[in-house]
Amino acid sequence: NEPVNYMIDTQKENIMDIGINKKDRQLVAEGLSHLLADSYTLYLKTHYFHWNVTGPMFNTLHLMFEAQYNELALAVDLIAERIRALDFYAPGTYSDFAKLTSIKESESVPKANDMIAELVAGHEAVCRTARKVFPTVEKAADEATADFLTQRLQLHEKTAWMLRSSGPAGYSAAVYAARANLNPVLITGIAQGGQLMTTTEVDNWPADANGVQGPELMARFQKHAERFNTEMIFDHIHTSHLKEKPIRLVGDSGEYTCDALIIATGASAKYLGLPSEEKFNGKGVSACATCDGFFYRNQEVAVIGGGNTAVEEALYLANIASKVTLVHRRDKFKAEAILIFAGQLDMEGGYIITQMGRAGNATATSVPGVFAAGDVQDHIYRQAITSAGTGCMAALDAERYLDK
Repeated sequence: NEPVNYMIDTQKENIMDIGINKKDRQLVAEGLSHLLADSYTLYLKTHYFHWNVTGPMFNTLHLMFEAQYNELALAVDLIAERIRALDFYAPGTYSDFAKLTSIKESESVPKANDMIAELVAGHEAVCRTARKVFPTVEKAADEATADFLTQRLQLHEKTAWMLRSSGPAGYSAAVYAARANLNPVLITGIAQGGQLMTTTEVDNWPADANGVQGPELMARFQKHAERFNTEMIFDHIHTSHLKEKPIRLVGDSGEYTCDALIIATGASAKYLGLPSEEKFNGKGVSACATCDGFFYRNQEVAVIGGGNTAVEEALYLANIASKVTLVHRRDKFKAEAILIFAGQLDMEGGYIITQMGRAGNATATSVPGVFAAGDVQDHIYRQAITSAGTGCMAALDAERYLDK
């Protein structure tokens, strides 16, 4: 690779001898310049999202992004100082950064979940860039830069996982599986944290007398799972082969096999698609009467939907609200099927059927070795605490299955 223009020795004479020849110093400095460009671009993107995030996750993400861009601002200084310590100039113009960075700019202001996904991708890009520098650093025996890169990698990997998460069922299953020495791997997709990531206040989580923010609760779930060395992989699974042994899953980033599978893909509310829904989500618009009904005591409430779910929500709210109006256009509710499992598992109304009620097999599906936990198999309770409970049950059922 040809040296870029800014790779100019800052001293022509009397360079301090740090035990690394000029050629190796230049190669390390060039690698660090790419890292600097990625870090600065990620700083700008994080700051941009901090300014413009909206919706029910505003408070949590606004503060989270602020903490992250402040850390990145310090990081770019440290990277530049490391380049200067090698007696080369650090890049500092927008044209330099545009040429060197591997992170793409956002063309418009994305939605909150897309912001999270972009920042996860950004932190992963920084990690890839840092890893590319390591061979050069090791060849040059540059221990100071190696230590610095290790610190940056750990921080960016931690931040990427903090931005991601799974739901209560998946994390609980991971904790119990890990404690049973089953070496669990948790594959988490783009819906970071499930529905709790869009919940501003969880007021009914036991032992949190003052309530807890949904994203904060999910961060605690994740930390607990990580303490037991749960391997976490971020990927979108699009195809499953449940009847193969071992079970095989195909994602955007690769294939995965396992001897037992716990499906904890959760559920998401089906909204009308009105612009005002996103604007007022968490401020009068809700998708869970049991979760949020308490906040609408003695107020007039409308429930939109048809069939059993809407009627159940309306009946629950009738004991809380001053007036409940049920609006629907059909007399039957039809849930969307989980397409990647359709035709392989027994399903009804979009939910996976388990053997609930059978001792020692409560979360088992119609396919041996495949278990379901959380909202994906629960059309009645649909609470974070019941999801966590079925995650525990699924892990214990999986352990019994593997012991046979």
